[in-house]
Amino acid sequence: MAEIIRKPLAWLIGAVLIATALLWLSNLMSTARRTELTARVESNRGDAAVRSGADAANTIGNRSAAEHSIDKEVTHAQDRIRTAPDTGAADGAARSGLCGISADYCH
Repeated sequence: MAEIIRKPLAWLIGAVLIATALLWLSNLMSTARRTELTARVESNRGDAAVRSGADAANTIGNRSAAEHSIDKEVTHAQDRIRTAPDTGAADGAARSGLCGISADYCH
C-alpha cells in the first residue's frame, strides 16, 4: 500500500518542483527584459533632454542674431535720417529703413 502512495507522491512533488523552477526562470527572464527596457527608455529620455537643450540654445542664438541684425538696420536707418538734407529725404530714408526691417513696411 505504501508503494502505491509513494510513486504518485514522488511524481507530484517532482511536478511541483519543475513548475516552481519554470515560474522562477520565467520571472527572472521577465525581470531582465524589464530592466533592459527601463535602461533603454532612460537612455532615450537623456538623449531627448540633450537634443531639447541644444534646440533651445540654437533658438536663443538665432534670435540673438536676428535682433542684432535688426539693431544694425535701425541704426543705419537712423543715421541716414539724421544726415538727410531735407524732410523729403528724411521721409525716404525712414521708409527705406523700415522696408529693410520688414517687407510689411514696403507698400
